[in-house]
Amino acid sequence: MRIWARPAASSRPAIGVAAAVSILAALGAAEPRVLAASLADQYAPETTAPQPSRLAVPVSAAEEGVSDVDLGSLLQMDEVSVASIKTTGLREAPGIVSVLTHEEIEASGARDLVDLLEMLPGFFVGVDVQGNLGLGIRGNWGQEGKILIVIDGQEINETAYGTVSIAHHFPVQAIYRVEIIRGPGSAIYGGFAELGVVKVTTRGAEQIEGVEVLQRAGVAVGRTGTDVAHPFVDSYVAVGRTYGDFELSLSLFGGYSVQSEGTYTDIYGNSFNSADASARRPLLANLRAAWRDWRLRFIADGFTYQAQDDFDVSGSAPTRYRFGGIYGDLTTVLQLGRNVTLTPRLAYKIQESYVTLPASAADLQRIIDAGLLERLRMDRALAGMMLDWDAHPSLNVIAGTEAFADVGRAGGSPGDGSSVQGTRSVSTVAAFGQLLWNTPVANVTVGGRAEHHSYFGWSAVPRVALTRVFSSGLHVKLLGSQAYKSPTFMNYALERSIDPANRVRPEISNAIEAEVGYVLPAGLQLVVNGFLSTINHPIIYGYDAATGNESYFNRGRTGTYGGEAEVRFGGRNVAASTSYSYYHALANIPEDYRVAGGGGATLGAPQHKGVVRASWRPTRHWLFGVTAIGTGSRYAVTGINPADQTYLVTTVGARLLLGLSTRYQDLGIRGLHLGLTMNDLLDSRDVFVQPYRGGHAPLPGVGRQVLLSLGYTWER
Repeated sequence: MRIWARPAASSRPAIGVAAAVSILAALGAAEPRVLAASLADQYAPETTAPQPSRLAVPVSAAEEGVSDVDLGSLLQMDEVSVASIKTTGLREAPGIVSVLTHEEIEASGARDLVDLLEMLPGFFVGVDVQGNLGLGIRGNWGQEGKILIVIDGQEINETAYGTVSIAHHFPVQAIYRVEIIRGPGSAIYGGFAELGVVKVTTRGAEQIEGVEVLQRAGVAVGRTGTDVAHPFVDSYVAVGRTYGDFELSLSLFGGYSVQSEGTYTDIYGNSFNSADASARRPLLANLRAAWRDWRLRFIADGFTYQAQDDFDVSGSAPTRYRFGGIYGDLTTVLQLGRNVTLTPRLAYKIQESYVTLPASAADLQRIIDAGLLERLRMDRALAGMMLDWDAHPSLNVIAGTEAFADVGRAGGSPGDGSSVQGTRSVSTVAAFGQLLWNTPVANVTVGGRAEHHSYFGWSAVPRVALTRVFSSGLHVKLLGSQAYKSPTFMNYALERSIDPANRVRPEISNAIEAEVGYVLPAGLQLVVNGFLSTINHPIIYGYDAATGNESYFNRGRTGTYGGEAEVRFGGRNVAASTSYSYYHALANIPEDYRVAGGGGATLGAPQHKGVVRASWRPTRHWLFGVTAIGTGSRYAVTGINPADQTYLVTTVGARLLLGLSTRYQDLGIRGLHLGLTMNDLLDSRDVFVQPYRGGHAPLPGVGRQVLLSLGYTWER
């Protein structure tokens, strides 16, 4: 959780996703060759082609031509998706995995990652500070470095706090597939994957093969309470071509929106029009090139936004901030033998987070006087390699190592004792491995990761999984894993500011998961899972009102247990799913997350969540989609007791978000398409709640919004 306004730190420790391995969503493929390819994805995702085995990398219904395929029959076919959600290969994965395809995203009408991930079981979205929205999962707040987000192999979490600003930041139009692990991934990816992994793959040259242009524009039409409804606009253009062994794609994305419509009132009663103080301006370029076994990837991110809500008390005027990033990596695949490959990787990234952008000299002075001036840049250079060995037709071995150096340059308000200024550097060396053994009884996965951080020393976590798919259509998973989240730069840069003897150390969590699923001949699939997740010594923020200093401490234990159920259906030209998720907090969790008398709820996280999604393609031209998301009540800090200055916690009522979308393809000419989306059709006036005791009042959402999209695709 980032509760105070002044970042300032140096570099982030022990998180090894950058070169570790790819998506856990395909880890359980029964053919070792496919498993190895999926693990290698972190190094070169575009190199992984479907293997000619019964458990090949999934192909979406959209790729097969959904209007011509009986979606019910897809449940019986191993090499295609199950109603565009999961494949039978994923049923053997040693993780609780979900997949969203390009066609599903189009049918949903999603505006950003907030809309996309809210459609999945277990996920919830809350407000952190300074107008930033973040992710939680299974009742646990994951914004500060506990849920890893990867886009085209690039780790997007900023390395100062581990956060990701997800509201209208990344182009959903560009997404080819999203693969999600609801559960720990640190044994493979490193420290930011403690509670989950969101891995986004965008459309490359192979999918585009020409030019794509899309323009979306819309406006809020609900009861915003503001005089002017602010627009939602984004523009996307992409080109991609293959020339023999050479592939090249480039996409550009930009836009404007407001995150909040209506009036925001902080816990002290101060109010302002949030629509005039929550502008989002994404700007992103994505370049991918490939020649034979070489892959080059490059992302430039220039996201800026406004915020006035700040922390517990709102500011007197909006402040502009920037989350910038430049990400690049180069990989290749070396064939060392018939069954052995070596994949080296070089990567570099530069990130700026919470950088204050004053509009004028007077604005700069106001920010300095308020103690909110922020300058924070983080650099990481990484080198790694991974060995993939098919030791036997039923045995695959993965082993790898990586080393990375982090340098942080930070500056805060002059004379501000809570800010950290100067340059810091740390280094990390990591080794990871995994063995997959396919036996007649079950597929056995055993693996782990060990890292040595120059400041924190050693961290090591194991994982083990047993999976089995039966010929009857039944599948079973038993999963056990440890995970860790290493303190970020800001965690240890401020560790001694209150207590000179204090030292933060990595969180260590334990997770036990089980899943049972069954495929029925009628195009139905049922999946049920249960989980128990505990986090030992969670890193908790602390603030000393007497001195004005802030710090981080390891305290106690937190965690949740619960379950998730999902039913999916695929028929001719129709796909649908419904899911339900529930969690219950462990006893005696830290007060930061606890709700007295809350029946096992944590702050800001609904205990009950149900989702219904459906898409229908009656003809080759038309696509219709509907999404309904219902959650139970949430607990939120809404005020402060003047007698003792303690936070007042009240209930935010249940909500129902209903969205409708339609799209017409080949409108008059081939490749021209027109779409209409209505988000929050019932104008439920959703609010985003802070999932910890940071003093931030609930932030109103946009409400009902109508979007019109016009696009053109030219294929050579």
